[in-house]
Order: sequence, then C-alpha cells, then structure tokens
Amino acid sequence: MKTIASKNAKEYIETLPDELKGYYQKTYDTIKNNVDKSLVEMIQYGMPSFVVPYDIYPDGYQCKPKTELPFISIAANKNSISLHSLVLYSEENIYNWLIAEYTKATGKKPDLGKGCLKLKKLDDIPYNVIAELCKKINVKQWIEIYENKIKRK
Repeated sequence: MKTIASKNAKEYIETLPDELKGYYQKTYDTIKNNVDKSLVEMIQYGMPSFVVPYDIYPDGYQCKPKTELPFISIAANKNSISLHSLVLYSEENIYNWLIAEYTKATGKKPDLGKGCLKLKKLDDIPYNVIAELCKKINVKQWIEIYENKIKRK
C-alpha cells in the first residue's frame, strides 16, 4: 500500500504515477458516486476512505475509538489498486456475491483477502461490480453488522 501524506483524495491522486492515476480516479469516482451519502470522505490510514461520521456513530472504531468507523478505503499500490472494507470481512453473503459477480464480469476469480480486493489487472476493473458492492448495505445496516459481528463488547 502506498502511504502518501495528503489532506484529501485530490492530493492523493495527484501524487500517483500517470499509468495508475486514471484507473484510480475512475475507481474512486465509482465508489464516491455509489456509497451511502451519510458517509464522510476523509484520509484514514493514509488513503482516501469513506467512514461513518461521529455524529452518526460516536463510538468510533474499536481498535481506535477516536477514529471514525471505516466503511471502504481505496489504496494505490505499486501497480494496482486495493479496496479495503470490513463489510467483506463480516458479511459472508456479500463476500460470496463479490466473488461470483467479479468472476462473471472479468472471467477471472478476484484476488480477494477477507477484507481486501486487489485490482491488479487495471484494464479489467469491473466498475459496475464495485458500484453495486457500494450499494449492498447502507450506514444503518453497516452499524448493526459492525456491532453484532465485529465490535468487541
């Protein structure tokens, strides 16, 4: 993952190599245009992220309670893009849906960890699948999932 000292997504994208910039921008725009509008955009963990703001969920993230609850983040790697989302880690039905839809769209299985989708074949990024992934759950559903499946009590 590329760590960039930036204040916002625009600054982050400006630092990317030209051969990655367009793919990253399109992936970022796809996510931004399809996530729940209650989410707030910020740099979190060194990358552009969409998070649940404190005014909606004041408890924050368990590992770092002074950090907003993450929903999805987009990292630039040397020659690829990674999407990081605890939704994939916590919701097996969404995880399985992503595998099936990504495979259908690209003809290849995704490079997928429990909470990370690595987009290595930049010309094959299935933007429609990413858009649909972002619409799978809203903020209210995400908080319920987080509290019931991830948050330590």
